[in-house]
Amino acid sequence: MLTLQPNSHPSPLPSKFPERISKEVIQDLPLLAFEGPIQVLTDSKEARRVARRLLREPVLGFDTETRPSFRKGEEYEVALLQLATRDECFLFRLNHLSLPDYLQRLLASPHSIKIGVALRDDIRALRRLNEFNPQGFVDLSEVGRQLGIVTVGLRNLAAILLKVRISKKAQLSNWERSELDTAQRTYAATDAWICVEMLHYLQQEGFAKDLSALEIGRNVANEGRRQKARGKRSDESPAIKSASAPQNLAS
Repeated sequence: MLTLQPNSHPSPLPSKFPERISKEVIQDLPLLAFEGPIQVLTDSKEARRVARRLLREPVLGFDTETRPSFRKGEEYEVALLQLATRDECFLFRLNHLSLPDYLQRLLASPHSIKIGVALRDDIRALRRLNEFNPQGFVDLSEVGRQLGIVTVGLRNLAAILLKVRISKKAQLSNWERSELDTAQRTYAATDAWICVEMLHYLQQEGFAKDLSALEIGRNVANEGRRQKARGKRSDESPAIKSASAPQNLAS
């Protein structure tokens, strides 16, 4: 298994990125997984302490996990929030903690950049647990598109940018089980940590310098407000029609 050293990175990026990368090419790349300390948090007091500490971090890798559904109409709330630095990873078990005020503050802080992939669904799922104003979120999928990459999922981006393969075997496991096993912890930590590594690499190569211009949190929040407003108008329209009917008949 390949290990990225803290101050090392692959060879310089080509002037033009490949738009796509095949599964066969990815499969031949060296496997990379996070090998640093992983802390699983279920105790509210300890989770609060860690969240306060992470508020001081300028950049955090970000991801969430939800128990998969295999039946029609069956849905689960987000169960795990992963936040990582380049050296360590923290797994907040939201099925135990929910989304308390100290995590809301971290997710709403514009001073702590949360870097991830395909963030909109993650943010929406977290806001269903508890409403907060998302700020400081940067989506590597959007960065990838700006670089001409079409396949902008996490595994594809890691392969294109870092020339490594990350495992997805634990993706459909039960994230609400009483204890996360080693494979789940490593998978969850890697998904958050690899985002920090990709950002670090891009910045060293002269890309993604202005993170504030890439922030999507406000857009996601505004999209949510517009959806709620549309839903409210839709719910109100039958009552409005009913109330106006007698007036129309009288005229």
